[in-house]
Amino acid sequence: MSRKDSLFGNRPGHRKDEISSITVKDRDIEKIQGLHESIGANLNNALQNAILIGEILNRKKKELSHGQFLPWIESNLPFTRMTANKYMRLFENKEKLPNVNSGLHLTEALKILSGSEKDEKEINPKRKPEEMYKIYREGGSLNKEERVFLKTWISEKVGKLRQKADQLEKDIKKIK
Repeated sequence: MSRKDSLFGNRPGHRKDEISSITVKDRDIEKIQGLHESIGANLNNALQNAILIGEILNRKKKELSHGQFLPWIESNLPFTRMTANKYMRLFENKEKLPNVNSGLHLTEALKILSGSEKDEKEINPKRKPEEMYKIYREGGSLNKEERVFLKTWISEKVGKLRQKADQLEKDIKKIK
C-alpha cells in the first residue's frame, strides 16, 4: 500500500469502523427516542400535577375563612395568586380538556379553557380603589398588589387635588 493510500484511502479495518459507527448511531437513536418519550411523559405529568395542585388549592380556599386565602398563597407558596388561579381553573374545568394524557402543554390547556386571556377571572376580582382605601382606613389588610395599586391611586388623587387647589388659589388672587 502506498503512503497516499494509507493516509487517504481505505485502510485495513475500515469496514469494521463503519459497523462500529452504525452501532454508536443506533445507541444514539435509542437514547434520543427514550428521551423523547420521557418528554411526553413529563408533559403529561405537568398537566396532571397542575390539576392536582388546583384541587388542593380549591379545597384550601374552602377551608380558610374569608379574606385569608390570598395572604396564605403569598406567604406559603412559591408562585403568584395568578398562577394559583390558573391551577384552580385547570382543576375546575378538567372535563373540558381533551385527553389529559395527550401531552397537552399547560399553556395550551389554559387557552382551551379561557378562549381569551382577557376573559380570565381572578381568584378574588379586583376591588375598586375606593373600597381598598376604605379597607385600609379601617385597619383591614391588603395584599402587596393592592397596596401598590392603592399608593398609585392616592398619589394620582393628590396630584388632581393639588391642581384644583392651585386653580382655587389663582381664583382667590383674581378676586382681590
